[in-house]
Amino acid sequence: LAFARRQQVPVSCGLDAKALMAGLPAFDAGVTGTYGTDAANRLLAEADFVLFVGSEAGDQITPNWKLPLPGVRTAQIGTEPADLGRNLPGALLVPADPRLALEALDACMQPRRRDAWLARLQTL
Repeated sequence: LAFARRQQVPVSCGLDAKALMAGLPAFDAGVTGTYGTDAANRLLAEADFVLFVGSEAGDQITPNWKLPLPGVRTAQIGTEPADLGRNLPGALLVPADPRLALEALDACMQPRRRDAWLARLQTL
């Protein structure tokens, strides 16, 4: 959650992670996937980069592997080697504890405003 706040990125999640989003109301894009909201799936369809954190990126979270759209850059952080890249060919794979990886990534990045994305989130 600290990464999303500091980097000001919209965050969507699967049903199992929805409770985590209570701490991020301004950045909460909702639940994506087959059981997700239209707004969250539209935001995912418009993304120019998608970072999957602790997700196997299966058919439920990616609406039957239709999102992200072909050509969108993706990365996947996770601890299960068998899950990394299985459903995201061409993704940058980061075999690591998600919390530690996000902390390290955040430490390497300058905080940045993403007003356009956050404004778009509010219109969906």
